[in-house]
Amino acid sequence: MFPSSTYPLPSRELQQLLASFPQAVAEELSRISIIRRWSDGEVVLHGGAVVPSVAMLLEGRLRLAASCEDGEEVLFRWFIRGEFVGMASAVGGLPFLVDAIAVGDCCTAHFDRSKLLNILESDARAALVAAKQISQSAFDMTRLVIARSEPTLAARVDAVLLRLAGHN
Repeated sequence: MFPSSTYPLPSRELQQLLASFPQAVAEELSRISIIRRWSDGEVVLHGGAVVPSVAMLLEGRLRLAASCEDGEEVLFRWFIRGEFVGMASAVGGLPFLVDAIAVGDCCTAHFDRSKLLNILESDARAALVAAKQISQSAFDMTRLVIARSEPTLAARVDAVLLRLAGHN
């Protein structure tokens, strides 16, 4: 499922990315994380089933994509450093409908689904952070659908630029 090689990440750096969680939860998430490195085109999370782990992008980029019946790839969105991938699938117990694919070399922290759910069930503030992340993803996806519905290329580019600016 994962590449055979894992790499340590300084716990302080990972905890900075987890700073939206209560400190004790960030420390526990850091402790249970498994750091993985990926090469261009490798599938970080496979679609079609509930994710076994939630990934947080640490370095590089990921894209969410699905393949149509005709074999064409449909890009749903890009992920940037610090974003979680698969949180809605893990929390909701729903299938992850797309693949998360490495774009160039990238690094992720993986949090086992059952361990993550135990943490979220035991800490309301942590659960709220996860709920906000899921809400943000749903909001971003809705904006993307709206942007793709724009009649002109210029309007679509403007919508994508607004999304990227919102993450900086």
